[in-house]
Amino acid sequence: MSSSSLTSTNIISIAVGLFFSVSLIAYPRSTVKWQGRTKKRSLPPGPKPLPLIENLLDMSQHAPWYKFREHALRYDQSPRVRWILCRSVVVLNSVQAAFDLLDKRSANFSDRPRTPVTELIGWNCNFSLQQYGQSWRSHRRLF
Repeated sequence: MSSSSLTSTNIISIAVGLFFSVSLIAYPRSTVKWQGRTKKRSLPPGPKPLPLIENLLDMSQHAPWYKFREHALRYDQSPRVRWILCRSVVVLNSVQAAFDLLDKRSANFSDRPRTPVTELIGWNCNFSLQQYGQSWRSHRRLF
């Protein structure tokens, strides 16, 4: 064997180096893109999220409602908390806010989650798994 041949250790070193160099290039770009996407939505104010882990460190595992109350006092309204994977949660801290959103505008906020698995296995016509809409209303009438 010649000294210029690649061994498995060299290949692994090259792969790890390539991974980290691509990550160093891609991370700032994805962060800028992520921040631009979140600024477009009109959400209430909330604590500033960290990249990747977002507000996970802000929450207590045993009593998160204390932290929600602290955020409500700090931001003077129902705060927005970002959990992992860019999911925003709006915490309703008053009865009036809950009534306004969940009763007066229930069509905007009351729905079943979209489950791609039910579509893949062909159960998207199942009445109990459908999202609210015209198809769900017609199934409900038959039921």
